[in-house]
Order: sequence, then structure tokens, then C-alpha cells
Amino acid sequence: MAVASSLFSSGGGVFVPSPAARGPWDPGALHGGAPAALVAHLLESMPFDGPGRFTRLSVELLRPVPLDHLEVELRVVRAGRQVQWLEAGIDAAGRPVGRVQATRVRTLPGTNDAAPGPDAAPPPPEAGEVRAGPPGSDEGGFATDALELRFVRGEFGVAGPATTWFRFRFPVLDGAAASPFVLAAAVSDFGNGIANALDWNAYTFLNADLDLHLERAPEGEWLASEAITCLAEDGTGVAHARLHDRRGPVGRASQSLLVVPRSG
Repeated sequence: MAVASSLFSSGGGVFVPSPAARGPWDPGALHGGAPAALVAHLLESMPFDGPGRFTRLSVELLRPVPLDHLEVELRVVRAGRQVQWLEAGIDAAGRPVGRVQATRVRTLPGTNDAAPGPDAAPPPPEAGEVRAGPPGSDEGGFATDALELRFVRGEFGVAGPATTWFRFRFPVLDGAAASPFVLAAAVSDFGNGIANALDWNAYTFLNADLDLHLERAPEGEWLASEAITCLAEDGTGVAHARLHDRRGPVGRASQSLLVVPRSG
């Protein structure tokens, strides 16, 4: 297991990923949840006039994000009084590798007394089991080093739906603890991995994007993903996930998938 003080460190206007940010498909590329978490953390620092929370995060992975120095540019698209739209671009070696859009909405506490029922969440993380990492993760990476995973249904490498609890093992950036929103951004990129529908040794089923919508602000250090992967016959598909904290449902995540047979 890689030991790191943070998932990313910053300096000189760039962000440097630790080996714990590595993904399962290419040893030189990041897991999509790592840059998603980084940008979510940076977006939280953007000013907003009044109380509010993020309701949407959309990440387009334009090309594999390398395990190398990254530049992130943040921009306010429109700073409305009730709704704020934000964008971020991720560059590596002068090339765009990711694009992010986010929506933050003003909150009005006390306007809605509805709350998730106590039995709406999956079995708690204490009831889950620590399973082996994804195939090919012997050298570590995001799913084994940066996060602690506890499966209450399914496991890596076994086809079918899965439900898994996640929490960060260490901070995301420069020693700053990850918020539940940042954790949700990271977890959103796991649907196709934990609920895979194909043999890892025969196919890659990587995602070109991830979309997160939050119905309410997630709470606590643990989040669960209740995921299923749906594939078409033409080498495409979508992974869907229902996200929960200990109180119950908090939102949904999805990923567009590209299925490619492995050569040899």
C-alpha cells in the first residue's frame, strides 16, 4: 500500500499526484475519481454569496489523465444570486485532459422537513467486507491506497451489481481533509469498476465521463455506491449508481462507457 500525506500536492501553480491516484487501466494514468476529487476540492474554495451547496458535478475525461504535473484553471461562468455555475479545465503538458462543470445552489434551511427514512441506506460499512482490489492493482492505486472500500454486495472482478462503502484514507490536497462532497466526486467514478459486467482480463470498460447529482448534502466520512452496469451490443454502455450516506440516499452518479476487447 502506497503511503502518502495527501493524494495531491501543490506548488508553483501545478498539482502533483501521488502514486495512490493511479487507475486500473494504465499504470501511467490516474483513476478518474482522483482528478474529480481534486477539482471538487478546489471548487469548494470558490466564493459564493450566501449559504449554498453543490448539486451537480460533471467531468469529461478528454484523454487519459497522466500521473504527472497537472494545471487546473477555475472559472465562474455566471454568479447568480440564487445559482452559481462554475467551470474548470485540467491540463497536462500543455494539453487539455479534462473539463468540469458544476452547479452550486443557494440553500434555505427549514424550507423542507422531508428526510430520508432510517432504513433507506444499505447495511452500514461495519457490516461490509474488505475485498481484494481490482485485477492488476498489485502495485497499488486509487482503489486500494487512497480509499478504504467495504463491500456489502459483490466484489471486484465478479460480474453483477455491487454495493460498496468508501472513505478516504488520507487528505486530498496539501493535508486538507476531504469533504463529503469531494468524497462523492471520487465515488462517482467507481460504478463501472465495482459493478463490472465483463471479464477484466478480456475487456477494458473505461468511462469517458462522470456525472453526479446530489439531492441533499452528504454527511460523514463514509459514502456507499449501489451500482449496476448496463451494456449495449455495440460496445457502449452506462454505469448507474445510487449514492448513500448513513442517513439514506443522497444522489445519483452515472458514467458513459466504452468497451474494448483486450488484444492478445
